[in-house]
Amino acid sequence: MRHFFTYALLAAMTVAQANAQTLLNQMEKAEVQQEIKEKTAHIATLQCNFLQQKHMSGMSTDLKSTGDLHFKKNGMVRMDYTSPFKYTLVINQQKLMTLSGGRKNIINLKDKQQGQQGETMISACMAGDFSALEKNFNIDIYATPQQYIVKATPVKKNKSLSELEFTMDRATMHMIAIKMTEGGKNGNKGNDYTQYTFSQIKAGLPIADSMFEIK
Repeated sequence: MRHFFTYALLAAMTVAQANAQTLLNQMEKAEVQQEIKEKTAHIATLQCNFLQQKHMSGMSTDLKSTGDLHFKKNGMVRMDYTSPFKYTLVINQQKLMTLSGGRKNIINLKDKQQGQQGETMISACMAGDFSALEKNFNIDIYATPQQYIVKATPVKKNKSLSELEFTMDRATMHMIAIKMTEGGKNGNKGNDYTQYTFSQIKAGLPIADSMFEIK
C-alpha cells in the first residue's frame, strides 16, 4: 500500500509537470509568433467538429452545444449547430447571417472598422494570426510540452470581454480551443465564459464559396 501511494504521487507529479504553463519572455514570444505565422500561412481552409460550453454564474450545469465548423480565409466562417437544436451562423466578411427554424436574419456590418475587427478576430481564432490583435489587446503566450496558450486581454477594460484564450497544438499549430471570458465588475475578469473545443480538424480541403453565401 505504501508503494502504491508513492507511485500515485510520482504519477501526479509527472502529469502536473506536463501540464505546467511557462510564460514566455519577449524574445521567446516573438519566436513563437513567427513559428505560428510560418506554420499556418498555408492554411486556407479548416473544417472540424466543435463543442460549445457556456458557463454562467448561478447555474448548476454548463450549457453545451455541438456542431460542425467550416472556415475559409478572407473572413468566412460557417457554424452549423446540430445539438441540442439546429442553428446556423454564417459570417462572410462584413455580413452575418443566422438561420433557425426556417427564419433567416441578415446583418450588414456597415461600419467598416467593425467589419475589419470581425475579420481580424476570425483570423486570430482559426488561423492563429495574432499580430493584428496587438493593436487592441495585450498578448501573453504560455507554453507546455504539447501546447501554446495565447492569452489576450483588452487594452481598454470592458464588461463584455475580459480575456480571450487560444489553445494551439504545438505539433500542427491547429487551434484546438478558444475561451472567451466576460468582464466582471469594474471591467475586471468575470466568472462567466464561453469555450469552444475543436476536434476532427482537417486543413486544406476544398470548401465551396457557396457554403458561406449570404442572400
